[in-house]
Amino acid sequence: MARPRSKRDLNRKKSTKIQRDRILIVCEGTKSEPGYLKDLKKVHRLTATDIPVGGSRSDPGSIVKEAKRIRDNERRKHDMYDRVFCVFDRDEHANFAAARKEALDHGFCPVCSWPCFEYWILLHFKYSRSPYGRTGSKSQADNCFNDLKEVFPEYEKAISKLYRRLKQRLEMAMNNARLAKKDAEETDQPNPSTEM
Repeated sequence: MARPRSKRDLNRKKSTKIQRDRILIVCEGTKSEPGYLKDLKKVHRLTATDIPVGGSRSDPGSIVKEAKRIRDNERRKHDMYDRVFCVFDRDEHANFAAARKEALDHGFCPVCSWPCFEYWILLHFKYSRSPYGRTGSKSQADNCFNDLKEVFPEYEKAISKLYRRLKQRLEMAMNNARLAKKDAEETDQPNPSTEM
């Protein structure tokens, strides 16, 4: 005969599931940034993180508008994001400063790289604060990309499993990014630096 259940046995067990913030990350790029971030999401099992692919959005202002559109759609469904990040490059965008301000005005966190996201990848290999400029037909971003290819020859915009390839160098990249950001703030020269 089974023993009768005590009141304590009938109480529901409390959930041990960790509640995570729901995060939206909207990226300017269609390959590098979302590829890196989606791989990071997969490796760390960040199930409450949404990373829509940039698609036709190619400038910082469009990124902020898209983040607002997605956030507002979720609000209408009574589903909220705890944090919204807008990832975009300085490159040569005319509306960069306005987009950055607009992101902050909406309560979003702009995550900017001067001149481009590839600078963040470069910091996984070395520290550099040599500014990037336009040379002939090559943009600032093109020149940064060339520097990256010197230390990471297999890098391409759509390289698969980018985060996994760089994960062992992440601590170095974060330290280098902190140093670059600190120097950028002290010298008032953000090129190059990153908020990644």
